[in-house]
Amino acid sequence: MSKAAGAGKDNMMDEEMSVAELLVQKAEENQTRKIIDILNEAEDLEDAKETVKALLIK
Repeated sequence: MSKAAGAGKDNMMDEEMSVAELLVQKAEENQTRKIIDILNEAEDLEDAKETVKALLIK
């Protein structure tokens, strides 16, 4: 394999990792938003804990 072909493959792998990292980051942000919504909507702390726990087990 030529250096140019190898470099192209490395760039593609870097881009795939970047996309994967962005997806993980977005998923974490969405989960954080969901937890904040649960906390805001919960009747009390125990209710919030149970709902968050159920979310994390999913």
